[in-house]
Amino acid sequence: MKKKPHFKHNESYKHKYAIDVLEKWIIEFPERFNIDKVLNSDKERKCIMNGFIEFTPDLTIYDKNGIFGMYEVVHTHYLDGYKLAKMQYYFYVHRINVVVFEIEAEYILKQTKCPTKIQAIQMI
Repeated sequence: MKKKPHFKHNESYKHKYAIDVLEKWIIEFPERFNIDKVLNSDKERKCIMNGFIEFTPDLTIYDKNGIFGMYEVVHTHYLDGYKLAKMQYYFYVHRINVVVFEIEAEYILKQTKCPTKIQAIQMI
């Protein structure tokens, strides 16, 4: 029998709010993110393979060609090699070409409006 953890893992409000702000920016100013038109967005979209959750990006953006990119908003834990490897393998198996961006929550929340150039690290 599998033991239940004593505490439920919750995101910090800072992290959650930064994701909301980033999503709003991308929808309102897609040209600043090199997107023609945003058709849809998903927060915490589970990427499942063989019945198991492989990873859950913070924000997934869709354009006319399908998934445009996935955004990881980092606050206390940055993307590590293990998660990047899982993402790359998932994209390879599903034959999709996706760009993954890492952006700091602190950077997003320090802005008073959407900057003309976004400071993000392109991971894949």
